[in-house]
Amino acid sequence: AGALGEQLGEKTGALGEKAGELGAGAGEKAGEASEQADEKVDEASEQVDEKVDEASKKVDEETKKLGNKLGGLFGK
Repeated sequence: AGALGEQLGEKTGALGEKAGELGAGAGEKAGEASEQADEKVDEASEQVDEKVDEASKKVDEETKKLGNKLGGLFGK
């Protein structure tokens, strides 16, 4: 019975070790996924900023053109 208990203890220990390794691996994968998600959010945020800047420049250009047209109409 003692030998059987010892074998069972070894198997249980080995299973516990394997579960620990799997848990650590899963934690690492989750960390990597989180980093990748953060990178994607940063990239998307940069793209949105660029689009907003482009749109803002276009609005400024159109406003200047309109101002020039109105200035030309009322300046005469």
